Amino acid sequence: MDQQGIRKLILFRINERRFGIDVRRVKKIIKEKGDLQITQISGAPPYILGIAEVEITQGEKTIITFIDLKKIIDMRKLETNDEEKESDKIKEGEQTDLKKKEEEREEEKEREEKKEKERRIFMIVLGQTKREFFGVLTDEVEGIEEFDNINAKLYPPPDIKNIKEFFEGIIIVYEGKHKGERIFILNPNKLTEFIK
Repeated sequence: MDQQGIRKLILFRINERRFGIDVRRVKKIIKEKGDLQITQISGAPPYILGIAEVEITQGEKTIITFIDLKKIIDMRKLETNDEEKESDKIKEGEQTDLKKKEEEREEEKEREEKKEKERRIFMIVLGQTKREFFGVLTDEVEGIEEFDNINAKLYPPPDIKNIKEFFEGIIIVYEGKHKGERIFILNPNKLTEFIK
């Protein structure tokens, strides 16, 4: 954790994966109901949803780029990494039903495609400077959680090519409502570099 051993994170979900971001980096959460007009940018990469003017503080508006993390970070690689770790724990003689898992993945993919159109929650995140912001599309913002050296441990990010750089690390939770979970902590500075 940090010097005081305490880390406050805003937790959010994309698919079934839980992520966290330092609470000090999130300036605003927008539950879009049609009032946020995102203008698409011709020729932009698929992870850039577009730009929109957003009021950051009262009376202060700025143009912000909105991104979809699902199109930057391959969530399937994170899930595959989890499955590999779980398979290490399987006792000798036990076998997994790969066909069933594949069917479940296909069903999940179909459900996600249906949900895609409903995803309209954005976090406005502070970039590398105090005047730089970007918007992140999420499935759900769950709220603020506090982690310390007693209820959780911080580990290095997953060593997966083209994924590791986007995370500060992973918190494994030992106590509380998220016990046993792995929370991936986003690195906003790296995301800022990526969308410039």
